[in-house]
Amino acid sequence: MAYLGAIELLQTTPLNIEQQGLADTARNCTLSLLAIINNLLDFSRIESGHFTLHMEETALLPLLDQAMQTIQGPAQSKKLSLRTFCRSTCPPLFSYRQYPFTANFG
Repeated sequence: MAYLGAIELLQTTPLNIEQQGLADTARNCTLSLLAIINNLLDFSRIESGHFTLHMEETALLPLLDQAMQTIQGPAQSKKLSLRTFCRSTCPPLFSYRQYPFTANFG
């Protein structure tokens, strides 16, 4: 995707901490959009019978962090404070795709 390339190019330039955070969020959102597109393509494969489901172990905390990055901006604009709480002993999840799971939190 052209947007992803442009964002990654932007990330190679000198950015302050806030700009780097915004660029990281833009990159994560772009990757999320790409995952949604891939999911739509997967539905086509499922309907045609050309799809094999592959489950994988996924750590919960990185998923929550990514979801928080995505919704942090809109939350701040509404003067909301968000926090993530996850015990270090939280067991891993088994999932097919990572981001569509966390997108439901947004």
